[in-house]
Amino acid sequence: AEPLTTAEIPVPEPDASTAEASVQTRIRERRAAFDHSLATNTAPAGRAEAWGGLGMFYFAYQFPAAATACFTNAVFHAPGDHRSWY
Repeated sequence: AEPLTTAEIPVPEPDASTAEASVQTRIRERRAAFDHSLATNTAPAGRAEAWGGLGMFYFAYQFPAAATACFTNAVFHAPGDHRSWY
């Protein structure tokens, strides 16, 4: 089977401009935590977990394009881990 992607794909920045201030803050905090996790995790499984977690966060806040890109990146790093496929 062909891989879903051969490299990480760009993740669109969610437009939270109309969200409540507390939601905007939570999105900034979650993204900062993700950036730190990605910077300190070089193992594919760790990177997949970071991408998957960010994807679940974006999905929960109804940012489907960003969530889908995150899940695609998670699958790229750990194609055998089926959590990101769903």
